[in-house]
Amino acid sequence: MQVPPIQASIPTKLQSLITNLEEVCQVVTEIAVRVLFVASAIWLASATLPLSFHAVFIPFAGVGATFLAAFFYIDASAPQRKPASPRLPLLRLIADDEEVLPLDAPRGISNLDALKNQAQNCAFNSLVQFVLGDPTLLQWLRNPITDMAIDEFMVLLNAYGVSADCVANFQARVEEIGKDAPATSWEIFNHLELVDENVKALFNKIVILQDAFTQFFDEYDREDGNLNSQALRVAMSQISEGISDSAHHQEDAEELLSHILDLLPISQKVHFSESYHFSQNDIIDNQVQQGNIQLAINDDKRIENMLRAYCNERAILERDGEKRETKIKREFLLAPSALRFQIKRFANVEVKKGWASWFYRGPAYRQEKIQDPVMVPEEIAITLIDGSQRQFRLSSFINHQGDTISSGHYVAGRVVNRNKYLVNDLNVTLAGQQEWDQQLQQAYLLCFVPAEEQPS
Repeated sequence: MQVPPIQASIPTKLQSLITNLEEVCQVVTEIAVRVLFVASAIWLASATLPLSFHAVFIPFAGVGATFLAAFFYIDASAPQRKPASPRLPLLRLIADDEEVLPLDAPRGISNLDALKNQAQNCAFNSLVQFVLGDPTLLQWLRNPITDMAIDEFMVLLNAYGVSADCVANFQARVEEIGKDAPATSWEIFNHLELVDENVKALFNKIVILQDAFTQFFDEYDREDGNLNSQALRVAMSQISEGISDSAHHQEDAEELLSHILDLLPISQKVHFSESYHFSQNDIIDNQVQQGNIQLAINDDKRIENMLRAYCNERAILERDGEKRETKIKREFLLAPSALRFQIKRFANVEVKKGWASWFYRGPAYRQEKIQDPVMVPEEIAITLIDGSQRQFRLSSFINHQGDTISSGHYVAGRVVNRNKYLVNDLNVTLAGQQEWDQQLQQAYLLCFVPAEEQPS
């Protein structure tokens, strides 16, 4: 089968120009609204009051309106993981390959993981490719807890660390109605009165997510399926208030993946032994489980050395009321089902504001993208705490093209039967080594699976 070449997305310089233009329009509009508000207040005071009162009330109206205007557009929401995107949708330029498509858009012209992009759903399209390259994650998404048998559901409760009282309550209810009752495990569990509300909320999120992905991949498996990732966006907006259900809002692929990994059972996460060495005689040991590993780009710019630096991190931490230089040693307790890396490509840089800061009360920080290329091997080895080694092979990655999280475009890479494909929405290309390396070196998210479990 011949696959069409990837069409060029918006060039980086043009993306930067668009982003800068949006920011300029944002500032100009916010200042203009403030000025208009102050002018309207002064005009209203002068038009409604007698001349004898102008000397007192017009300055008062101007000062009062100015102070009120200074608080326009303040973001009162909780602190975010990244700076807030512009709050006025003044410009929303869409690339040629990001045309708005109907929800029932037909499947792509290539049957290899091709997805049409509805406006700005490229992050979700790339996330699908990433999941397809992660067999363990894919199996979890396609095995809904609502379809589990009683015994499977019991194992699941233990995997999520549900309290013993809750498990005993569930088991007693099952025995009361009988294992052969028509009610499913989920229906029984969901109607228990003694289940903690936080546990119910967690499981409800899992049900929403799994149902959406199961239906999506069932449609995906059909040759005549109508594929569109908008349904995944809607489902994820229901499990997180920070995700918009609008196809015209760009999302962060790493944030999407994190929401999914947060719902994984503990057994499917990476298990680390952490030791905090505050001094030779002051050591705190801990065990943590996490869905992905965040790697900072260092001078060497090689994944192996970045992982080594993460496992031997130095940080300034507070201890006994004072800040100390601390060594954090991490070791793999178990062989993970997959190694998922996030390359820290975005840094928050403080915005230096001059006199205009009184008028413009935007975010105090702006994002700065780290464009440094990173050397990613096809295979990587990790050493477990017992000294044994495990080999992992690159399976998929996501590359962000652009200057900020709130703009740009996402492209995915997949390794299938040792062949390397670049997936840009509908366009799938069997990539040459040079083209593959160029995209891989700018990777934002990486997935390595056990070498013997390379997905086909």
